[in-house]
Amino acid sequence: MLRGAADGQVWLLRADDPQALRERIAADLAAGGVAVTRYERLGRYGLDAELPLPAPPALLDTLRGHGLQPGADGSLRVEVEAATP
Repeated sequence: MLRGAADGQVWLLRADDPQALRERIAADLAAGGVAVTRYERLGRYGLDAELPLPAPPALLDTLRGHGLQPGADGSLRVEVEAATP
C-alpha cells in the first residue's frame, strides 16, 4: 500500500482489492460511531468522514492500524486505488 496525506488532504492507499479495503476502513469507523460517506470516482474507492473532537483513543488506534490519521479538524478523506502489478 502507498500511504500519504498532509493535513486536510486526501490519503491515497493502494491495495489489491481497493473496494474491500475501503469497506474495512468504513466498517471500523462505523463501529466507532462515525458516519461515513462512500464514493467511487475515476477508478478510486473513497470515503469521507468527520471524527468527533477530541477523537476517542480507541478510534485513533484503529486508524493508525490502517496507517491513517485524521486532520486537526477531525476530517478524514481516503481514496483507495488498485495496486499496480
